[in-house]
Amino acid sequence: MLFSSSKRSTPVIIAMIIVLVLTACNGSGSSNTSGESAGQPSTANSDANTSPAETKYTFSIAANQLAPVDPNGPIIQYLEDRFNVDLQVVDVESSKYTEIMNLKFASGEIPDYFKVSGYSNLHKYVSQDILAEIPLDFLQANAPNLYRLMVEAREDVFNLAKVDGKVYALPRFSYFNTFRRPTVFRGDWMKKVGVEKAPETLEQFEALMYKFSNEDPDGNGQKDTYGLSETGIDVVYGAFGYIPDYWTDKEGQLVYGAIQPEMKEALTILNRWFKDKVIDPEFITGENQGGNKNVSTSFVNGRIGFSSKGTMVQWKPLLYEGDTSSDTYVALKNVNPEAADSLVYGVPPVGPDGKMGVRQGNLVTTEMASFGKHLESDPDKFAKLLQMLDGMNDSYEHFLEYFYGIKGEHWDFNENNVPVLLNDYKTVDMNKWGGHDVIAVNEIPQYQKERSGPRAIWAEENNWLVGGIPNMLETALPSAGQFTTELNKMQEEAYISIITGSKPISYFDEFVEKWRKAGGEQLIKEANEWYATQK
Repeated sequence: MLFSSSKRSTPVIIAMIIVLVLTACNGSGSSNTSGESAGQPSTANSDANTSPAETKYTFSIAANQLAPVDPNGPIIQYLEDRFNVDLQVVDVESSKYTEIMNLKFASGEIPDYFKVSGYSNLHKYVSQDILAEIPLDFLQANAPNLYRLMVEAREDVFNLAKVDGKVYALPRFSYFNTFRRPTVFRGDWMKKVGVEKAPETLEQFEALMYKFSNEDPDGNGQKDTYGLSETGIDVVYGAFGYIPDYWTDKEGQLVYGAIQPEMKEALTILNRWFKDKVIDPEFITGENQGGNKNVSTSFVNGRIGFSSKGTMVQWKPLLYEGDTSSDTYVALKNVNPEAADSLVYGVPPVGPDGKMGVRQGNLVTTEMASFGKHLESDPDKFAKLLQMLDGMNDSYEHFLEYFYGIKGEHWDFNENNVPVLLNDYKTVDMNKWGGHDVIAVNEIPQYQKERSGPRAIWAEENNWLVGGIPNMLETALPSAGQFTTELNKMQEEAYISIITGSKPISYFDEFVEKWRKAGGEQLIKEANEWYATQK
């Protein structure tokens, strides 16, 4: 048991825990001294559970918090005692994290451990001598558990944190990204129009969408329903093998989805559906009309019968007492309980050439944890920081205790072996505790899956791992800042114009030519230069 019940246990504890977790990765030191390379692994004790070294280090950690963290919280105290360190938490407002950190960096204030959002920032900070290199043998020697778990989750994970062949960050994982986007139908509408199961082919899908639009599935005697809207369109693109704004491997090369000839076929279908009023004419404004941004308001209000908005956790039913999320399901349950209980979870329909898919995230996100450059000149201190971080991930229960607090006091396992908050802590604002906003940078997917319990089981049983199309470009391209804004605008205008009929289908070829000349060819070149380094 990591924590003793005799320890002080206020909500701040948890906040601190989490902060520490991110913190742990962060080191301390507020100067930007470049120093020498960390070189060989330190001989400092790498077992986080053994007696700490005589030197007592102070580590500064830039926590990404929605609320300030109590520097005297019990978890902070516990960690300081356990690892023989002093922890200085630098609270940074979550919504302005990168902006605030850039100001700190410009003034020479570089914490030991902090978050980096996006590969473009990673490259920029390396060029500005802000980040310490993380030699993998050094990491493995001082954080063996963390290293092993990360490599087990994805063998090439550290390639995604390299700049000029050197590793400068610990990438963040997101287990739930392995589940594709939703393909959810109004089951009560399906029953009304005489369809018994979710469509398996694009032809069957089209037939159902027309029924939703033309056969009064809500029974109000008015023609006011549509098959799909903004997000549902993705299943048509996927049935031809691509997501327009994603990069996909095609015969060993990365290609950009929006300019592939198959998209012309997909747009032809969508143009016909729009003319026949199968697609919501307001699809351009999206499916959400306020409130929780993840909720498909159009679906909840009975305007459309199919959606691919949000993620699995917004659509799942409540699976056990204390289960949360399920935002769209709960919103629909409040409006129409029968509709919520009859949801049909399908898979993306298969197109004419056997292809299928909707968007899927990447297991490795673009959020990373990095260390201040100054730690390169103090390898013993760097090693100590890694050892502390390793101790926070050396077991599933330790991971949970840093996430939720003290087991048996703040949380415990329920009958489904899922960690749930206890007593008064059931209604606590986790943001004030710090929670996952800090620790998530180092969350391990193996632990995330175990913690999700019935959610993961339910998702796998309902085929949420089937039919996902991920974006295979997992880095920022050098010329992206120069060309992307204009290219995206060009793409959006072309696609909307073709779907709505303000431009003929033949305009697609003109769009592709313009896209290539406006910087697209350069991005294709850079994408494949990067892709070659990953093979």
